[in-house]
Amino acid sequence: MFKFQYFVDMLNPLCVDVYVSGFINIDCGIPASSRYVESTSKLNYISDASFINSGISKNVLDSKLQEEYQRQLWSLRSFPLRIRNCYKINVIRGSRYLIRASFLYGNYDGLNSFPIFDLYLGANLWDIVQINDASDVENYEIINIPALDYVKICLVNTSLGTPFISSIELRPLNNDMYVTEFGSLALWKRVDLGSTKSYSYPDDVYDRIWTTDWDESEKIYWKTLSVSIPTGNLENNDFQPPEIVMSTLVTPANASAPLKLSWTPPNTSNQYYVYLHFSELQELAQNETRSFNITLNGQIRSKYIVPDYLGVTTTYTTSAISREKFEYLLVKTENSTLPPILNAIEIYIVKEFPLPETNQEDVDAITSIQSTYGLTKNWQGDPCNPVQFLWDGINCTYDDGQNSPRITTLDFSNNSLNGEVPAFLSQLEFLKILNLESNNFSGSLLSELIEKSNRGTLSIRVLGKGGFGTVYLGFIDDNLVAAKMLSPSSAQGYQQFQAEVKLLMTVHHRNLTSLVGYCNEENNKGLIYEYMANGNLRKHLSGKHNKAKFLTWEDRLRISIDAAQGLEYLHNGCKPPIIHRDIKFTNILLNEHFQAKLSDFGLSKTMAPPTEGRTQLSSVVGGTPGYIDPEFYRTSRLTDKSDIYSFGVVLLELITNQQPVMVRNHEQIHISQWVSSLVENGDIKKIVYSRLHGEFDSNSVWKAVELAMACLSPNANRRPTMNEVVIELKECLATALSRTNQSDVSETRLEEQPMVNMFTETPHPR
Repeated sequence: MFKFQYFVDMLNPLCVDVYVSGFINIDCGIPASSRYVESTSKLNYISDASFINSGISKNVLDSKLQEEYQRQLWSLRSFPLRIRNCYKINVIRGSRYLIRASFLYGNYDGLNSFPIFDLYLGANLWDIVQINDASDVENYEIINIPALDYVKICLVNTSLGTPFISSIELRPLNNDMYVTEFGSLALWKRVDLGSTKSYSYPDDVYDRIWTTDWDESEKIYWKTLSVSIPTGNLENNDFQPPEIVMSTLVTPANASAPLKLSWTPPNTSNQYYVYLHFSELQELAQNETRSFNITLNGQIRSKYIVPDYLGVTTTYTTSAISREKFEYLLVKTENSTLPPILNAIEIYIVKEFPLPETNQEDVDAITSIQSTYGLTKNWQGDPCNPVQFLWDGINCTYDDGQNSPRITTLDFSNNSLNGEVPAFLSQLEFLKILNLESNNFSGSLLSELIEKSNRGTLSIRVLGKGGFGTVYLGFIDDNLVAAKMLSPSSAQGYQQFQAEVKLLMTVHHRNLTSLVGYCNEENNKGLIYEYMANGNLRKHLSGKHNKAKFLTWEDRLRISIDAAQGLEYLHNGCKPPIIHRDIKFTNILLNEHFQAKLSDFGLSKTMAPPTEGRTQLSSVVGGTPGYIDPEFYRTSRLTDKSDIYSFGVVLLELITNQQPVMVRNHEQIHISQWVSSLVENGDIKKIVYSRLHGEFDSNSVWKAVELAMACLSPNANRRPTMNEVVIELKECLATALSRTNQSDVSETRLEEQPMVNMFTETPHPR
């Protein structure tokens, strides 16, 4: 227990005096740094000021309420500003917690108007807080296992009154308690059936609140029994219900009748877990027996329950159940001489939280920057979820809701920030857009790029990671450009930088990215390209990416033709031929018109010196797994057919929307293996991306599949040339367009591109 306390103290520095049980006790609204020992529970409470940066402190106006309730309910924090206001409380990830938020209105604002507002746990709605009486406390409890190192409890204004909160309490539980198949458990009722008063800590070691709240119309058919149990004499179970709770029980007033407990759910779609706690309080004579069955709506749920004398027996549902009405009957068995008994009941509603919280590393990076620079942005709660509460200046990628959202856009413009460009850039792996306009950063590659743009400020975007460094977007002479800066940590980076400069300053084609200029200073090396507005092909693959375009079959063919023409130019339009060596989806970029261009030439090789026939050279294997030619991998002999293999993988991706390496039956297989198995069955619909919904010409698709499989031939000599690939793809497009009587005007003749001699033209820095 003391070890657990140590961890809690480390996570919550202000809680150094909380009890060894690891409780976190927060009184909302008392002055910052305040703390006290509550006189009834003897628990230490601290101010909420270090857990939130918004709201105003208030006190209940009725002094009588201070006599009726514990001290943590006398004050509160109100949130008249902002829609969402959130507490962030450090916890131990993966541990089970009982989390309680308490609300006592007490007419603190003098309006005597009862507010209604939403209560969120992280990114998901926990419950709707509805105040019905100024003098009543509304407690909302949930049993939850945090997936992160903190929980965020948020109050959301729904325009039905100002949100407020009185106290927040977290109680660590044993991880074997309240286990569910899915979801968290929100308390609906926890009742000490035989008592006339409520109990919590210190009677309950987990500070569960046990009330007497049950339907009075059923209580009239019960009788109660109360026994004084000396402390420590009750043999408890995993749930450890308090001795004071288990010292009372109810039994049917008519000894031959069943004990009935029933309720009608407020929402019939709710799913429930029910826990029944029994303890035999009478020492039975030899001729006395007590055993009973439990039925739910007429169906037996548990048989031959025999409660232990001064021991605790708990029966509970092992999976969630839902009913229009619940009717539990405890019916004595034929051999029982005594009626059934029941001491206490707990009923929980399953709460499914479908929205994952933003990746914790991303959140930690952003919040540290907010703290370091003193940003006053309204950044509370989860940055990305729910979408309607997206943080100002931030956009995210959601990965269809399966994984944690990742931050892709940050707008720090117009904040007058000074000093180094924040180091957090390296922590935000998915960052695509960074706007630093109207700040005063200095001393980094980014700020040097700002100075070279001859502008006082620069709107910079991180477009992604290139072969040797990070790619940024900026303005030069009022034109958008992409700048790929050489990373000092890139071992092969300078060689790739030189190779790309030499190639792009020499070759020019409508389907190759254009080089605007480059920097070759000692501490500042980078390439400046034309800006490709629609990014790389990967983000448009499914059409589900934020702001991505869904690609029709004809779109996919046009893109494949563009990429094929760029590659054909490298192979046949340059002297000697150039092998790209890293053809893949992310190296095919799309401009504002969705014209495709090949990029990232850092691994490219020229086939020098030229020889008769097909050229080849020996090379260290390079490229991206899934796209690498197996023959090249095996022999290290590089030819233009290695690029053709990679292009075949790209073509299959465009057709199927599958990744190069797939998982099927828990094993990794290559996309070509998967397609090959389907080709044998002759069902094209199982090969083509399902979201195309049959909107394609089957002959066109079959021709494209056959072409892709030819490109992927294990024998490189059997693969087509890029010239043949271009011709075949154009025929595929013509067939597809004839289905809808369209014509295509985007075709470009290869003869329009001049032959380039790589050995005679020398690049010059711009």
